[in-house]
Amino acid sequence: MKGKFTEEGVEKKVLEWLEGNGWDVVRGNDEYKRGSKVLDDRFGRKVSDVCYWDLLKKKIREINEDIDGKTAKAAVNKLKNEMDPENLVEGNKKFYKIIKNGVKVPVFRNGEKKTRVVKIIDKENIKNNSFKATNQYTFIRKSRKGIRPDVTLFVNGIPLINIECKSTAQNTTVEDAVDNINNYEEKEPRLFIPSLLNIGVDGKEFRYGAVKASYKYYFPWRSNNYKEGNLEFKDGTEDLLKPEKIMDIFRYFVFYEGTDTKIVPRYMQYRAANRMLERIKKGKRRKGLVWHTQGSGKSYTMLFTANKAKRSPEIEDKQYLLIVDRTKLEEQMEDTLESINFPLFEVADSKEHLEELLAENKSQLILTTIHKFGDVNKPINAEVDMETVILVDEAHRFMEEKLGSRLKMAVPEEKRYYFGFTGTPVKEGKSEKDRNTFNEFSHPDDKGYLHRYSIKRGQTDQVITPVAFKKRTTEWEIPEEQLDQDFEEEFEDLDPERKQEIIKKYVDQTELAEIRPRLEKVIRDIQKHYRENVMPNKFKSMVVTPSRRAAALYGDELRKYFDPEDVKVIITTNGDDPEQIRKYHLSAEKEQKVIKNFKRKESPKILVVCDKLLTGFDAPVLKTMYLDKSLKNHNLLQAIARTNRPCEGKENGEIVDYQGVFEDIEKVLQYDDIVIENAVMDEEELVKRFRQRVDQLMKIFDDIELENDPEVFHNCIVKLEKEEGEGVKFERVYSKAQNLYETLSPHEALVEEPLKTNWDILTQIYASYRDTEDGGRGSLGSKVREKTRKILEENLQVGDIENSGEVEYEIPERDVVPEKTVEQPDNQYGFITQALTKKKTLEEKNDKNIIYENLSERVKEIIEKWRNEDISGSDGLKELEKIEHKIEEEISEKETHQMTDIEFSLFKNLKKDFEESEDEAERIAKEIGERTEDISLHGYLPEIRRDIRRKILYALRDLDRTDLYSKEEEGFVNQTISYILANKE
Repeated sequence: MKGKFTEEGVEKKVLEWLEGNGWDVVRGNDEYKRGSKVLDDRFGRKVSDVCYWDLLKKKIREINEDIDGKTAKAAVNKLKNEMDPENLVEGNKKFYKIIKNGVKVPVFRNGEKKTRVVKIIDKENIKNNSFKATNQYTFIRKSRKGIRPDVTLFVNGIPLINIECKSTAQNTTVEDAVDNINNYEEKEPRLFIPSLLNIGVDGKEFRYGAVKASYKYYFPWRSNNYKEGNLEFKDGTEDLLKPEKIMDIFRYFVFYEGTDTKIVPRYMQYRAANRMLERIKKGKRRKGLVWHTQGSGKSYTMLFTANKAKRSPEIEDKQYLLIVDRTKLEEQMEDTLESINFPLFEVADSKEHLEELLAENKSQLILTTIHKFGDVNKPINAEVDMETVILVDEAHRFMEEKLGSRLKMAVPEEKRYYFGFTGTPVKEGKSEKDRNTFNEFSHPDDKGYLHRYSIKRGQTDQVITPVAFKKRTTEWEIPEEQLDQDFEEEFEDLDPERKQEIIKKYVDQTELAEIRPRLEKVIRDIQKHYRENVMPNKFKSMVVTPSRRAAALYGDELRKYFDPEDVKVIITTNGDDPEQIRKYHLSAEKEQKVIKNFKRKESPKILVVCDKLLTGFDAPVLKTMYLDKSLKNHNLLQAIARTNRPCEGKENGEIVDYQGVFEDIEKVLQYDDIVIENAVMDEEELVKRFRQRVDQLMKIFDDIELENDPEVFHNCIVKLEKEEGEGVKFERVYSKAQNLYETLSPHEALVEEPLKTNWDILTQIYASYRDTEDGGRGSLGSKVREKTRKILEENLQVGDIENSGEVEYEIPERDVVPEKTVEQPDNQYGFITQALTKKKTLEEKNDKNIIYENLSERVKEIIEKWRNEDISGSDGLKELEKIEHKIEEEISEKETHQMTDIEFSLFKNLKKDFEESEDEAERIAKEIGERTEDISLHGYLPEIRRDIRRKILYALRDLDRTDLYSKEEEGFVNQTISYILANKE
């Protein structure tokens, strides 16, 4: 529609940019709106075929020397046999390996049988491949209606990338696009067996992910030239979807973990890996620092780098050494290396074994931990004369206790490439002897680092969340009797106030944390804060103490307020420790179980630690850290990063500071201003952000006077539903504001006027809008959470919510509640609430009968006409009445023919999609209905489907309608199965 940026408009821009990138874009002609139909006709594809098999056979013969048609067909048949796995990710993994490595096909030469590896895709000379893109690729196999991704990209006829397009101008977002993709994977998993990437766009945002990934694992892609404010949708499409880049990712940047996870690179991982490899290839600048913020996947960056290096002919003949921080990470990397069939790798299980492996001087990858270096005082004893690429995780730690210098003595500088990875570089002092990650790893020409992924960019990409701090300055006194006699003798002449000042200045943090009166006061504050701020939204917390004894004491005290199962202490213990500490001993197995339960189950809710879990512990559900330990620089950044992992409803992480760590942030974080600014913010900054978002939301309704009148709310809903992009904007901003409110409440700023009243009003509008969008089902809004719900309970007349969507409201701080709903003169509110209710009701029945699918499409058309002001609300209501009459007519027809729901659904489908006469359609429908009447849905679904299919085929045979078998590619049998299952549910 002219002037509207519709989903079709987004789709057209994607195709335009793909064409600019070198893809052969096939669009629909005058006869077909769908480009895929043009391709289908060109290559003889049925809608039940995943690939353009004829095109693939043609390309196989072109890219393989001396391959005849018979061999090409055999290769294609092997691929076809890999299309029915029970697990989509497993099937995707198997298919990926086949098309990447080639298909083994038996061939006969001179009467002798041999095995030939047939290339499916030419990885070395990518221009030899076919790169086609088209729109509306229809696939029908398992489901009745099938699926139709908006844009699909094919390499040699294989669909490697599916793109779903939405438009914020039509109140749909990139999240809706990903939801569609997830639904497609459920309905027709076969289409996604070959998938390399899935992509969602909405005209603004661009997100990509692997098969079976949920929305939180769909990430943006940014080019080197991307700047804030650029059109992300265009930048991601043009930069990522270049044939050469897609083939690079296909060849080197795909991993699988277990049976349900596929890993593809984020843009910072891809870019950093290729920059390191470029240095290795050139043999210059033989070092570099990769500074990626915590949570950005540095370990995978190392693996991607090593994987591509060992599979690149020009640099594979080097020795690669991966040094990781923790045994658990070493085990994880070992599993990943095995799962990707990494060529020739060894895991060093001791210092001696590491020395042996290095001394072999052969082209291999060696995996080891930092700790293999830490338990010895002697250098690594190995004469290494082969070029060795050293990749060091947590590079700042590798400098501790001269760990790095020991390895350097074994690997001469002229033989060494040296790359460090860190999220928290160390920079202490100005002397060459001081620890400095930049001096250790950076090349002089790098200006600090080879590649940087900042905290700010991580927050923008939603890879991490901001972290706010709260300063707690509790008043306390230290009982002098707990201090030693020497102190008393030294300061006996001072008055009590001066003595307390000196005590506070000189007593160390451990002594302070272990003094019971203060400890009890801190614990009371922690439990109050946790119950009011963290628990309502089901997030979790960590308490950080300066000593193991303090951790034990904190654990004891917290268990007075919480169920002991909700509080777990994780500390190192040994046989010489006092009982106070030893009682919290956990075996390695039990400790891992506690950690796993903390991440995934309801209990425990609070972890108490001293040193453990302050690095490398990723738990998105962890929102609040209670910090009673002095930390600074990289140690503080590491601690901050424990709370910054994204989680639904988590606008930010939070640190409650009992040690005064954040009194002078620049003193404890000696990094540049940009790092400090984005690492952590004062809680008052969150209050400021909340105010800004409330103001932004109120401006949406500037032209509406918000007063105590239901019509006011009707006008607000009409504005959000009708005006381009306003509904999406309102939901997005409200969601962010709600997250902040949940974090801040019960902050005193939230009860100040006019902020309190404005937020109450906006919350009611949001609940009404969500109820309207949900089809007037009487909910308080599916995305309203615990504290926000209280506002609705206080102000919203819940009992007046009815299925019609007519809701009575009370504006905050007004006394009068209207007795009845007031309609607008044009009744726009009445129309849109009824239309959305009708649309929702019909969509829920789409799978049961084709009449509902047709009618729901008609409702969508009416809503779109209203939004474009082609019809009024009153006219729209008249159109809805016609649809209601049509439904009554259909029900009457069903009763006239004396059909069951299943029979009637088959009857209507046969008439519409297969153009059968009324009598013949009724004959077929009733026969199939009778044959399948006794089918039960209890049991294994694939077997149930097979049973239904068998009964349908027998019925068609007995009716002498076996011609419908040949129409299976058009979906008749599968559609029939789907109708039967849907109507039996």
